[in-house]
Amino acid sequence: MRLPTSTLLQLAALTAPFPALAAPAQEPAREVETSDEAEVSALEPAREHVLEAIEKGRYRGAVAFVERAGERELTLAAGEGRPGIPMETDAIFRIYSMTKPITAVAALVLVDEEALALDAPVSRYLPELEELEVLVEDRDARDGGATKRVACARPMTVRDLLTHTSGLTYGFFGRSEADRLMRRAGVLGPGVTGETMIERLATVPLKYQPGTRFEYSVSSDVLGRVVEVVSRKPLDRFFEERIFGPLGMVDTGFTVPETKRDRVAACHVRGSLGLRRASRREALDPRRTPTFLSGGGGLFSTADDYMRFCNMLLGDGALGDVRILKEKTAREMMSDQLDGKPAPMLAFTGEAFGYGLAVHDIARRTGPKKGTVWWGGIAGTGFWVDRESRAVGVFMIQNMNEDHHAGAFRRAVYGSIGR
Repeated sequence: MRLPTSTLLQLAALTAPFPALAAPAQEPAREVETSDEAEVSALEPAREHVLEAIEKGRYRGAVAFVERAGERELTLAAGEGRPGIPMETDAIFRIYSMTKPITAVAALVLVDEEALALDAPVSRYLPELEELEVLVEDRDARDGGATKRVACARPMTVRDLLTHTSGLTYGFFGRSEADRLMRRAGVLGPGVTGETMIERLATVPLKYQPGTRFEYSVSSDVLGRVVEVVSRKPLDRFFEERIFGPLGMVDTGFTVPETKRDRVAACHVRGSLGLRRASRREALDPRRTPTFLSGGGGLFSTADDYMRFCNMLLGDGALGDVRILKEKTAREMMSDQLDGKPAPMLAFTGEAFGYGLAVHDIARRTGPKKGTVWWGGIAGTGFWVDRESRAVGVFMIQNMNEDHHAGAFRRAVYGSIGR
């Protein structure tokens, strides 16, 4: 989701690998295709959409995979991965908020094992959050806009974290007093750890009563900490043992091994002169081992790895013979869980929200079918899983604060296939 570039250090608690450089001259987009001729023709408009975007300087390079009914219909790598180096299909990307669905799956694995309860108070696992308060307007005050803290009407639950109805906020999307206090607390600030994040969060009042409305927030980061406490394992180890290893996601993690760093795609920021390389304060650094394993936005991955994760969702929790979630749990994750709660951030697109991802909630004659799930990352990455059409797509670029490109690619795909 889109944030001012200057806030990314607080959101990611990490730094970027490259200093800012002047944008190099744009060369003709280079592409790599592995689809056969018949499959390429079906998605030719989508392929051309990506090549045109690169030619026009919308992004430097991209990797895009599309499958339908288990068959790969598009495998595309185009443009540059790094200055002067062609993009390859195995390029590694900062996926930011595409970490959130993975964290949701991790929590649901523990729910399936009855180690974690959806409707249990979060304070059962994180006692520091037992006495949270909510900031509300003080209608008895003489000064307009005055606020006061009140007790929560009910405890924040694990389900609230999964659905971003916890009452928490990021602090960067609004100008309320609760947002300001969140920013001042530095909950995701430099050097934070899982423990200190929760300690700082305990001092900040909630923006809304738990369970009353959708607010995009640090909920997934808190959920990641819950997974660590319940499993008694660091989040990276739990992810590897319970999700990445079983699914064969060999290039996904919170850092990138030295032997793979030449595959990390360069990250960009759009300035007055066009795209430039992101500075060290503007993107995740693949060379660093983070002090905080962000369940909300800390992962690196590849299109192939994330396609495996998507196909697990398409398989209702299983990829081939490997089952990650119970079928019922996976279907619940991909179903609307807001039940009519206000969600202004999603309402303008007609979307609902499940556990850690959006749910397409409008039936249209063209485009993704109702029930399609999707999400994206702040650097332009995105995915979707259309269970009715059996279509899965992953789109990867590295442009900070330009999360709209993935949606444009998805529309191009559905325009290509005519449904």
